[in-house]
Amino acid sequence: MLARYAADGIDVGRLPAGYSVVGDQILWQRQTEDGVLSTGLGTFCSLGFLCLYRATGTTGTLWFTNDRQRMHNLGNYSFNDATRSWWNNSSYDAIWYFHTSGSPNPYVCMNAGDRVRNPPASQQRQASLAYVYPNSTTC
Repeated sequence: MLARYAADGIDVGRLPAGYSVVGDQILWQRQTEDGVLSTGLGTFCSLGFLCLYRATGTTGTLWFTNDRQRMHNLGNYSFNDATRSWWNNSSYDAIWYFHTSGSPNPYVCMNAGDRVRNPPASQQRQASLAYVYPNSTTC
């Protein structure tokens, strides 16, 4: 499976400290009072997660998280400007920002449950940051 990540341009050796390879996923976890929250790279979008995909059609290698109220810099996961489709398979609203280097920046808001298989070309390969809200009333 690591060869697949290399083919997608993901350098497993450059991932932040704390990541581990578990089956077909590159995973980082932290314990909170809400339970275990995970962020990583994989091939399947589990219920309860925000997933950004490298390919249209919500297919192929994906970045995922259920870690809410935390800004995720997609460059830290070798996923900057890689997103071509997304699925917010959670009950929380989420957002991704275009080419973020500061604030304010344009963004795309994803309602809880949104699945966008073929976004407009202007929204493909643009995501630099992602954030999951603690509610489903923000978008």
